[in-house]
Amino acid sequence: MSAIVGFHAPTSSPSLGTRTLVLGSRTYQPVTDVDDVVSRSTVAFGAMPVALRAESLGAVRRPLETTRATLLALAAEPDTEVVMFVARDPTTKMPTEGIAGIQNLLANRGIPFRVVSSPFPSRVCALITEFSGRTERAKKALPGYRQQMMTQKVLELAAKVVDERDSYASKLEAGKSFMVGDPAMDAKYGNWIRIYTNLCDALEQAKCLLHAPMVVK
Repeated sequence: MSAIVGFHAPTSSPSLGTRTLVLGSRTYQPVTDVDDVVSRSTVAFGAMPVALRAESLGAVRRPLETTRATLLALAAEPDTEVVMFVARDPTTKMPTEGIAGIQNLLANRGIPFRVVSSPFPSRVCALITEFSGRTERAKKALPGYRQQMMTQKVLELAAKVVDERDSYASKLEAGKSFMVGDPAMDAKYGNWIRIYTNLCDALEQAKCLLHAPMVVK
């Protein structure tokens, strides 16, 4: 399925009186990017991290699986903006399949939409999303063997997160004095800081699991 990609733009606060419809790729990171577009009139679709984040900030969330007709109806109304937070598949380098399908659906109906592309590499998006998801599921699991097995999976994945974090720590150290003042390099360095910070935050959220005693038989 080919992807129809709208214009790329940084996040911005919605105009007064505009309703914003928010959708996101399953692996979009950092989810805090959605903060800038959420208002009391925002409607988020689906159960992806971006939609859950928007809901936590006051947006109304609707399950996309049963409300595509609602999405199309709302998107076609005046003073409505559709914003898509798009991550790319690590293998194909194209927008992830689900969000690409929605892009095609809107484009075929002539409904405009704005694309916010993840500033993080696709592998980092996928890694943070998987690690954070496994962490939350392990935290919510009832104590016992299944929770121990889920925690073990978190521990295994944590090693990859630590490796990625250390890789960006090395980049930050090596690049701290390189081409200072060059706009492109300054922007790249700033993005490295964001990636490093988000990797650290993901590990911090899992701290209670990473330091828990494990007895898996």
